[in-house]
Amino acid sequence: MTFTPEQLRKQAQEMLRQAEQLEKSGVTKDAIRRDMVPALRELMQAKHRAQKAVDELVDCVAELETKVGKFEKLVQEVLR
Repeated sequence: MTFTPEQLRKQAQEMLRQAEQLEKSGVTKDAIRRDMVPALRELMQAKHRAQKAVDELVDCVAELETKVGKFEKLVQEVLR
């Protein structure tokens, strides 16, 4: 893909305009990262807590199924 000098100039001017806007607003990659890192940490901690809760639920359901199975066998033996 080839560009004309005018297209390249226009693109460069737009990039400069965007860079100036970022400088004026004070938004930098470091500032964004500084704000995102704690949010990402909180998100990952919430995910971990949810996963632990799901794992515990699965374990409890498995234990419940085992105990129900034993109880069913006991009931069948008593009713014979």
